[in-house]
Amino acid sequence: MAKLMLIWDYDTPLTTITRTVPYDYNFDNCLAEEDNVNYILDAAKKINGKFTFAVLGFGAEKSVAPFDVRHVIRRIHQEGHEVASHSWKHEWLPLTTKLQLQKTIERSKFSIEKAVNDPDFTVKGFVLPHDRPMSWYSKFGFSKGDRGVYPFFPGASIDGVSRQLKESGYKWMRNSYRPVWEKFVNFNGENQKYKLKRKFRQQGNFHFVPSHCMEPSERAVEAMHYAVKNNTPLVVAAHPAFLSEAPGNQQKFDRFIDVAGEYISKNQLEALTVSRYLNI
Repeated sequence: MAKLMLIWDYDTPLTTITRTVPYDYNFDNCLAEEDNVNYILDAAKKINGKFTFAVLGFGAEKSVAPFDVRHVIRRIHQEGHEVASHSWKHEWLPLTTKLQLQKTIERSKFSIEKAVNDPDFTVKGFVLPHDRPMSWYSKFGFSKGDRGVYPFFPGASIDGVSRQLKESGYKWMRNSYRPVWEKFVNFNGENQKYKLKRKFRQQGNFHFVPSHCMEPSERAVEAMHYAVKNNTPLVVAAHPAFLSEAPGNQQKFDRFIDVAGEYISKNQLEALTVSRYLNI
């Protein structure tokens, strides 16, 4: 049976303020994101699926609406989905110092666990903000777009970030690195066949989760067909904001859910959290 892991990067309204290009700021988008999360949770019930939501630690802190999303985090957990960390405030990790990297990883974990308020719950997963770093030196992955260079900036390599995550009690992280050889044959990274062959990796008790596809669009539907046909795992990275970002996006998500639901009803697919797939 194929396995579908839909990982939602729940940026929360804070990211609309701290983003590099704030000229397109729109407060209505801040309000829409929470509505989208609730829509996604309702859709998950329809197909009996479980998703993973990587949330900013700042959103788990006591503040004011719409920045305080503790009630949404609790709903996510109570309905059986996984809550992971997406850093504390969506920092650019490749330019963080060792102390800054440590604090965003530790504070986000602490804040989310406090918000969930379940003694049996711990944050196990971490999703890189901005999908950075993309450099993984030990795996021959280099990205000048990271801007920072390891070891001068420990957050500039997946090696450095994963080391801190292990020390802080995390069990997995999602990454989007590409080795040098792949860039020669797939320069712009758009060839789907290479993405779909990205593998899960493990170092001791720590897991590296690949990203096979972005957003629940028609391309993700095609990737789902491939996964079912080849009985392989599929990781789709998505953003709740996607649903209201452009006309027709919610319909794209609905189609994705309909196709997943059909496969699930035929016992050809299971939609599950990352930690459940990893059996941790």
